Parts: sequence; structure tokens; C-alpha cells
Amino acid sequence: MNNTIKIIPIEELFKIITNNIQIWTDDGFQHIKHVYRHRVQKKIYSILTDTGFVQCTEDHSLIINKKETKPAELGCGDMVNQLPIHKILHNTEIPEEAAYWCGFIKAFISNINTNQATLLEYNTSSVLKTHFFSNNNIRAFNSGIKHYQRDPGCRIYMTQYKHHILQWIITILDVVNIAYSLNISEEGIIRITPGLRQSTHPHKIKNITVRCMDDYVYDVETANHHFCGGVGNILLHNTDSLFLKNPSQDQIKYVTGRAKKNHGVDLEVDKEYRYCVLSNRKKNYFGVLKEGRVDVKGLTGKKSHTPQFIKTLFADITGILSSVKDRDEFELARNAISSKIAECARHLEDHVIPMEELTFNMMLSKNLSDYTRTIPQHVRAAQLMDNSRDIKRGTIISYVKTNNRIGVKPLSMAKPEDIDVKKYLEFMESTLDQIMAPLNMDFESVLGKPKQTSLDQFFYG
Repeated sequence: MNNTIKIIPIEELFKIITNNIQIWTDDGFQHIKHVYRHRVQKKIYSILTDTGFVQCTEDHSLIINKKETKPAELGCGDMVNQLPIHKILHNTEIPEEAAYWCGFIKAFISNINTNQATLLEYNTSSVLKTHFFSNNNIRAFNSGIKHYQRDPGCRIYMTQYKHHILQWIITILDVVNIAYSLNISEEGIIRITPGLRQSTHPHKIKNITVRCMDDYVYDVETANHHFCGGVGNILLHNTDSLFLKNPSQDQIKYVTGRAKKNHGVDLEVDKEYRYCVLSNRKKNYFGVLKEGRVDVKGLTGKKSHTPQFIKTLFADITGILSSVKDRDEFELARNAISSKIAECARHLEDHVIPMEELTFNMMLSKNLSDYTRTIPQHVRAAQLMDNSRDIKRGTIISYVKTNNRIGVKPLSMAKPEDIDVKKYLEFMESTLDQIMAPLNMDFESVLGKPKQTSLDQFFYG
């Protein structure tokens, strides 16, 4: 990337061609082989230290003392590996928003510690001026100073969508050797407090929270499967899977032994499938275990707020798959699944699905009156209700997706003709994608004339 350092959200990295792009690792900057995106329904761990924050699923690992460590094995007081970048190149492109908040921090520190404040001076000879900031950055930097001077009680808070800006800020603070501390609210908003005395153990875990997640996650593949992620460059490991077709015990022993000897990687048998269907997409597959249970990579059909009609459809599909015992039955099952999906879509378009089965049910994480900035759809639906003033934190809001301006209505106010069929079809498609992709089925084709594909192209088992 022409020796330019950039800090960007991994969602954006996924969208661009990664040829010749490198990522910070425990072995310096290393080339990215691939960026993956896949949908999961798993536990996600949020890990906070004084100087870092990262989220990873239960399947992924952190690299601690050169060993892979699952997040479930960690607790408060344990140390993680953080690898700050201590030098920023002259042509590095720093966002104006990051420069703005650095100006704010400069004014904040000036108010509490005159000696440290000089490190963030913005005259011609300063580190920030000569190494980091363009003229636009300087203007943003000065605006940040004025912001603090107008409102000295203000503090810096960053939502998840601004973590890359927070990473810029702490990278600059690390380079100019200014201490800071991170904390996180119940809503997941990170607060940075600069100018404090550096903790004796800034990489010690001080908070871990666990929640169930049903969303897309991203992985980065490098030569040694290590990369720094989150806020504060926490060292992570990208876990991968190896599929063996009908191996003997001796073959399993041979593979695990070679992996350990040649690569220092510990392999163990995780699951045994009656059959497994792999997709052309990376990390997208499903299989039926020996006991008949369907195991879908990134299972999303059982998400708690998923409308009941999609849950029922998903259960019907997995039931069909669980009964398959050979290739002939598999082809019949594939046709049956296609028919089920098409039938459900027709019922949706004909408005014959009961309104209650179209309902999304979401709980308010705070009082309705406290939502002032980002307004989720279930909150917008609640605001339309007659008793909205009385709605408190913890209330379950039942709503449907509609054709009106805001896109939702509470169930009690909606009629069948209000339903936005297109939005529900999109939700169906995204939910069923984990099954349809390995089956090489296209959602649009299924709604019309099914497109048949040779079974041998995608069947594995």
C-alpha cells in the first residue's frame, strides 16, 4: 500500500482486493492471504484491558505466551498480548475525525498536566505537525481544542462503529507516549480517558462479557494465522477446520502427528458427520451428525427474534436433511427443500401467513425516552404505541416490517396489507443462506423454476 499505514474497519477490508495489503502481526507487517466473512450463532466474548478491547467468538483464540488460548479459558487478571505500533510513517493518512479528537485530548491534558500537554503541541516543529498531520488535520486538531475549551466537562465516547477512529487516537497517543485508560458501558460504548498514570499492567484483562451473537463475523488469514485486531492491537489467531473423508484411526493419528511436529498445531477430532455438504464459499457448509442432528456453519434460523414463520420453515428444512442417508435421498431432499421455500414465499406474497408469525420480538435495553441518537427499528415501533410514555427498559416490543415511511409498525397497529413483502423475502434469503449456499441453490431461482445442478459437483460424504 505504498508504505502507507491505514486503520480501517474489517468490514471495509472485506470489500476490497487484499493483494499487496499487509496487516500488523507479531512478526511485523505480513501479507493478507484472505479475508473471510461468515454468519454465526455463537457466544461472543468482549475482552477489555486498560489499553485494548477486542471481540471474538468462542471458536477463535488469542495468542498468549506464544500459545493459542480460547476466550472461555481467560479471566479477569490474565494478561493478553498487545502489540502497539510505535512509529507512524510520514505519508500516513490520518482521518480528520481522529485529528479532531487528538486536539480535544491536547486541551484536556493541558488542563490536568502541563508537562504531558507539550507532547501534543501543534506548532510547525511538533511531532504531530511534521509526521502526522496535513493542513486539513491541523484545522481539525484546532477545532478539537476549541471544543474542549467550550465544553471542558465533555468526554470521548466511541460506539462500535467508531472503533477504527479510537484505534487511530490511541495509536497516536502510544507514539507520543501519552498514557490513557479504556472503559466500557453496559451498552458497549467505550470511553477513553487520557493523561492518567499508566497502569502497572496495562495488558491485564479487567472485564470480560459474554453474549449470544447471530451476525456476520470476519477472519483474516496470514501466513502464520496470527493478526492484530480490535482496539489496542490484541494478538489473535484465525482458527480453521480440516475435513477428512472416512479416515481410519491410523490416518487420523498420522495427520495430527504431522501437524504437531511440522507446524506446532494441535488437532483434535471435533465432529463426525454422516454426510457433509461443502460450499464454494469459504467456511460455509453443513452436515448431518451420526445421531441425525443437522449442524449448519453459522446457524441463524433459531435466532430468538426471528419471525415464527421462518423458524418453522428452517425447522422443516433441517428435518428433511436429517432424514437423508444416501445420494438418491439427498437429491429428493434438495427438491423438497426448494418446494418448501417456494411455497413459503407464495404464502408471504398472498398475505396468508398470520400476522403473529411475521412478528419480530425485541427487548428494550433501556427506557424508551433514553434512545436519542441511534434509533433501532423496535424502538421506532414502540414510539408509535399509544402508551409509549410508559414503556420501560426490559419491555418486549412486537413489531412487523411495513411499507410506511419508517418501515415498521407495532403488531397491534398493523394490517396484512401493510406488510413489506420484499423485506421479509430478503430476511428469508439471508437466514436460509447457510443452507442454500452449500446446496448450490439460488434463492431467486427457487422462487421461480429451480435450476438443477449435478449432485457430484457439491456432495461430499
